[in-house]
Amino acid sequence: MPSANFTGLSKRQMEVLRLAHGGLGTKDIGAALGITNITVASHLNSARKKIGVRSTRDAAAKFAAFEAGENAHLQNTDISNEDIIHVLLMRIDDFELSVRTANVLIADNRVFVGDLVQLTEFELLRLPNFGRRALNEIKEMLASVGLRLGMVLSNWPPDNIEQVREKLSIAAKVRGIPQAKLGTTFRAGQETLEIAVDGNESDESAALESITQQLHQESKRKLEAFSEATKTLSNQYGWSDIDASNRRFVSLLDRPTEDIPAVIGLVYSSALELGSYLELDNQLRSGEVSYAESLRPEVRRLLEDVVKTVAPWVRRFPSAREIDNETGEFLSQITLVAHAREATETALRSALIAEDIAETVRALLASSDRAGAVSYKASTRGVLSARNMVIAAATAATTVWLGAVGSELAPQSVLAQRAAGFLASAEAPIVQLFKDLPSDIQLAINMLIKEVNQKPFTVPSPLPDGRRPIAKKKHD
Repeated sequence: MPSANFTGLSKRQMEVLRLAHGGLGTKDIGAALGITNITVASHLNSARKKIGVRSTRDAAAKFAAFEAGENAHLQNTDISNEDIIHVLLMRIDDFELSVRTANVLIADNRVFVGDLVQLTEFELLRLPNFGRRALNEIKEMLASVGLRLGMVLSNWPPDNIEQVREKLSIAAKVRGIPQAKLGTTFRAGQETLEIAVDGNESDESAALESITQQLHQESKRKLEAFSEATKTLSNQYGWSDIDASNRRFVSLLDRPTEDIPAVIGLVYSSALELGSYLELDNQLRSGEVSYAESLRPEVRRLLEDVVKTVAPWVRRFPSAREIDNETGEFLSQITLVAHAREATETALRSALIAEDIAETVRALLASSDRAGAVSYKASTRGVLSARNMVIAAATAATTVWLGAVGSELAPQSVLAQRAAGFLASAEAPIVQLFKDLPSDIQLAINMLIKEVNQKPFTVPSPLPDGRRPIAKKKHD
């Protein structure tokens, strides 16, 4: 007896075998597919030969077992994906179905996609006024969102289905909030938030230019030369942080020019920090402020030399120019600096960010203590960096809020737990940082903060033994 050749089956032969496995006879299969009984018999005969069995029942059973194995990933893996869960909870009338098809499903009390995917083709074809055209329409609709008929769900529908839908909707809104390009952007690391890469292809091209590379080396040399002077300022009131700023800048530049695009946002921030100290010295010399002593002439010359070299070099990178132009048009409100500081310190105490990242944001925010265009740009980037950090934390925290959605391991995620704790602890400054954003974004963030520590809930997941549960048909 020849071995089974399931891949050699034609599309029509597969359709015939599926219906035969569902219990339909030759006449019913022909009626369902719109073909003659003779054509059905021909397809069945060819399928039996390819599979290597003599009876239609055996052929249909073997093909069904083959399909179950091929589609096991749909039942046991994909359905655990949060995006798939979100689709399962969508209402069927959210899709563009024909009026006839939609009415048949509504009459059978199939309200949500999760109600629909548990049905087989045979079960659908048995519904009154539901034909092959409607079946194909349903299959195409489900395929467009990565689902299929005959999927296995447990505990469906959840008792609190509307609450689940609402929470998933809010989570999707939170995750869709964009981070401001003007600020340092964040991404999820394994256990903490990390700074994301800022560069692009244009930055990489700029890094390969000889003048960019020469200015890079000159900037690094002058920063290192300035280091000796900054050490003498460590104990002077008003200047104590300049040494740390200079050391961070030297560390950033201690890499090949072609690697600068990956840290261009941080390089730009460091350039703003040093520029703000030059503005401070200008204020002290003019008598505008008097809380510190102005720089000695030889130290002033070194700082001027650094700024004159660094400024044009940094702005050779397109990303830095874009940030610079946008920041100049969006100067931060000084009142937001205190809230950004509080949020940053809370994130550090929550172990959500590392000390070096906190120090980077702190240094930018400290520029608000000095006046001038560069200082305002620096503090703006600090405020927006803190806001970006909150957005990244909110995105990570939705995993805890949604409980078992996506994976049983999700609620145990270290990053997600830290992010949730941070949001709960920093509610007051976060609310202030988001006051100038659209109301729907404010609402999503506020609702997430309010409920993030509530008991998580569960949503449908596959039955471990592959059984199909009896679907409930009543929906509140």
